Amino acid sequence: MRIGIVGCGGIGGRHLLSYQNNGHTPAALADAFPEAAAKAAEKWGGKPYGDWREMFAQEQLDAISVCTPPNVHREISVAALEAGIPVLCEKPMTTTLADAEAIAQAAESTGTLFFIGHCHRFQPQIQKLRELIDAGELGAVRMFRTRIGFHFLRAESSWFTDAEISGGGILIDTHVHSVDIFRYLCGEVEEVTALTSTMDTPLGPAMRVEDSAIMTVRSTEGVLGVMEASWRTPPGEVQVTVYGTAARAVVNYQTLQLTLQKADEKEARPIEVEDANRFDREIEHFLACVRGEQQPRLKPEDGVIAIRCLMAAYESRGVQVL
Repeated sequence: MRIGIVGCGGIGGRHLLSYQNNGHTPAALADAFPEAAAKAAEKWGGKPYGDWREMFAQEQLDAISVCTPPNVHREISVAALEAGIPVLCEKPMTTTLADAEAIAQAAESTGTLFFIGHCHRFQPQIQKLRELIDAGELGAVRMFRTRIGFHFLRAESSWFTDAEISGGGILIDTHVHSVDIFRYLCGEVEEVTALTSTMDTPLGPAMRVEDSAIMTVRSTEGVLGVMEASWRTPPGEVQVTVYGTAARAVVNYQTLQLTLQKADEKEARPIEVEDANRFDREIEHFLACVRGEQQPRLKPEDGVIAIRCLMAAYESRGVQVL
């Protein structure tokens, strides 16, 4: 299978490693910085290009990964779909709802596979937690919480803090994961609100975008969720907690451990989970979908819904009491 990579930065490297782990060497790589494409080609193989358009014109590709900043996801993805090339697109899908809907429409009209990279659906501990919920081990799910906090050292000098490129700050970049995990575990989102902040701290001056954000959500079934994220709260903490009427389950990403504590138990107990990398599993599934062996677990609409929730969260800010 001839694989193309558009965007050879950090997440592009992660995709390249996962393709390699699934037995594939890239046929071609493109990056707006030609030296980045050349460096990646030297490490991973494939022909480097300084422009994805040239790569599309010159190569016969069976699938691509879009690993660029999100402001160009629409242009690249729609061009690939119209050329009949299946797409695995990194999160967030786009920086606007209109762009996300345009990609979804292109996927529908061309009948070409578009797969949004909400990789945490392939995290073994999250998948096992879904199994526990479906089996009734937690009782009726009532509340959900995510905490994704760390110190993003290069934030100020990266495109992540340029809203024209990123679409916003940590809310769109990180809560896109929390929204999708909530939907996967607790159901569709009916209502959202958000608070965001940036400020001068000993770690650096206030950013151009929010460096910390809290979202609250409610599902159509009444499950409440709190989502916390920050680029300026070391040490790192990444955790997902689901509270039910019969038990509490916690996924700790630092230890890669899932624990369950029943209402009548004094301590939480670890749940056995297979050891696997979420990116490897995501790309394994994507390739199986390209070959027609599996039906995609994530569809364009999943990306659109996440962007719709995030845009609504941004719009909800600003109710002041002082």
